Amino acid sequence: MKRLVLIIGLISFNISISGQSIEKRYTSHLTEKGTIHFFRPKQLDRTINMDDFSFDMSYLSKSDTVIVNCSLTLPSETLVKGMSLKNGNHEVACYDQRMLYRDVTKKGYILRVTSKFPYSSVKSFFSSASPLMFCFTLADDSRCYATYKESKWKKEQYQVTKIINSIDF
Repeated sequence: MKRLVLIIGLISFNISISGQSIEKRYTSHLTEKGTIHFFRPKQLDRTINMDDFSFDMSYLSKSDTVIVNCSLTLPSETLVKGMSLKNGNHEVACYDQRMLYRDVTKKGYILRVTSKFPYSSVKSFFSSASPLMFCFTLADDSRCYATYKESKWKKEQYQVTKIINSIDF
């Protein structure tokens, strides 16, 4: 009887993982220039030297660039000087990084940054078992980071890889 309950529980868990809808994470729209694939905002709970972090991504088909927009909440006033994505020993710096805005709130200073990364790099980051890490160099040369919790990375990796595979199809 205990085995039967365990087996039913495992089957239910597997069905819930593999049957998760991607609607909460992704949308796409046809335009004259191609299909825009938009990965909706995702907040990461594991941060170092920042209070809050979220990001979203967009990709235009027939392009080799992913636009990554990040919102950082920092305790002190500063600017983002550089950004990279890291996964294990593999790190890729962004190009064409710009500040979109900086705002002051009760929580601190909110910075909105946009940057570009090669599509192939973003694709390889999400196919890796190591969680993706966002690395920022600030104007005073200090660094701050945001990454996934191990348990949340597997779900995110599965969903984003599923989306990327449908884009590449």
